[in-house]
Amino acid sequence: MNSERSGGTFLLQETEPKRLLGCLISTTTDTGPGWVQGSFSDEPGSLTFVNVGNKTELVMSRGVALSLVSLLQVLVAQNAYIRSPDARWTCGPVEPGRITVSHQPGNNNIIIASWVPDPEYITCRVAQDDIEWRIREDMAMELALGVVCRLAQIAAGVDTRSI
Repeated sequence: MNSERSGGTFLLQETEPKRLLGCLISTTTDTGPGWVQGSFSDEPGSLTFVNVGNKTELVMSRGVALSLVSLLQVLVAQNAYIRSPDARWTCGPVEPGRITVSHQPGNNNIIIASWVPDPEYITCRVAQDDIEWRIREDMAMELALGVVCRLAQIAAGVDTRSI
């Protein structure tokens, strides 16, 4: 039997000002790959999704980016444990290139992740102020790694091109 199963729900929050931005949940089947699904409110300056040409951009504050990176890793690991409770989870190789992570020119506090939508890997549906997002677990880890590298480069004072 290869039915879809879900893990726990996690809240994505902003701490200053304190507000709930959305919730994330992981889903997977016995054979994977799993998905991270999110439902968000559009909060420009904190978290928003924007369509730019053929790409989708996730624009978020530095604090939200840090929280999202942590939650993505927990949700991907959760999928692995749902598939095999006794297994030891390790992050598989991350193949960069499908997601670009940059920061807003002149503002290191705004992180921008962009990608070409592909229903096999990542989808985003915006309806008024509600955003439904679905990202396959390998892409979620690519996003997490890209954001971590961008934040580290900013903190190190390294002026680089997009990751």
